[in-house]
Amino acid sequence: MATAAVILKPSDKDVEPSEEMLQVAETIKERYATSPDLANFCEAVSDFGNPKRWTQRFEPHVRHILDVNQDRFVLCSAHFALAAIVRSGGIERQEEAKNVYEEFLAEFSGEVQYPGQSVEQHNRQSAKRVLDVIKLHGLGKKAAETKGIDLEGNAVSLSDYRGRVVLLSFWATWCGPCLGAIPHERDLVERFDSADFAILGMNADDETDEAVAAVEKYEVTWRSLHLNDRRTVNPWKVSGYPTFILVDREGIIVQSWMGLPPGTELETTIRNVISEAGGR
Repeated sequence: MATAAVILKPSDKDVEPSEEMLQVAETIKERYATSPDLANFCEAVSDFGNPKRWTQRFEPHVRHILDVNQDRFVLCSAHFALAAIVRSGGIERQEEAKNVYEEFLAEFSGEVQYPGQSVEQHNRQSAKRVLDVIKLHGLGKKAAETKGIDLEGNAVSLSDYRGRVVLLSFWATWCGPCLGAIPHERDLVERFDSADFAILGMNADDETDEAVAAVEKYEVTWRSLHLNDRRTVNPWKVSGYPTFILVDREGIIVQSWMGLPPGTELETTIRNVISEAGGR
C-alpha cells in the first residue's frame, strides 16, 4: 500500500495528486496507520521533503500516523514530512514550520542505532539547512541586499530592481533542469510589463565562460549575478538548483520553489503579486 503511494506520487508537472493516490492515503489512514512500513509513504506525500502545495492534501494523514504509530523510522519520516508540508503553507505558516523542524531535531538525535539511523541523520542535516533558510530568507522576510558582478563584468545589485516584482533564478550550466527552465522564464519576461517584473539570474558556475555561452545559446535577455565572483555579496543559501525566489515590490520574499513549479503556478503567483501592488 505504501509502495503504491510512491508510484502514484505526482510528477514535477502535476499540480494536484491523483484520486488514486488520495484513495491510497485514506486507506492507509483508516486501516494501516500503525504499520511499521509507512516511512516511504510519508516521504512520498511530502515530495521527499520539498515544500510543494499539493502535499498539504496529506497533512491529516501524516498527523494521524504521528498520533498512533510507534515505529521510530516511521515517526522520524512522518515528523520530517509534516515539517515540509507545513512549510508549503505560505507566509502565515512559516513560524509554525520553524517550530516543527525544531521539534523534529529535538526528538530525533540521529544517535540511536537502528536500520533507519542513516536516514534520520540525513533528515537532521536537511532540517538544519531548511531552518537556516527560514531564519535568513524565509517567506515573509526582507530580501537581503545582494550585489556583485554580472556575467559581463558589470556591477549589479538587487536594489537596482527596487519597485518591481523580482524573480531570483538560481542556476548553473551544469544543471539540466536550470537550462530546461529558461524557455519558461523567457515567456514570463515577455508576458509581464518590464516596469512591474524582472528576473535576476544568480549563476553558480565557477567561471563565466560557459554561462556566457549559455546566455547566448538560449537567448537569455535578463542579467545574471555571478555568485562565485570574489566581489559578490551572496547572503543566500539554497539547497538545490534550480531555485526560484519571488520578491515583491517592497523587497519581501513572498514565495520560493526548488525546481520549476508545475503548470502555471509560477506565472499565476507572479501575476497575483503584481496585482496586489496595483501593477499591470
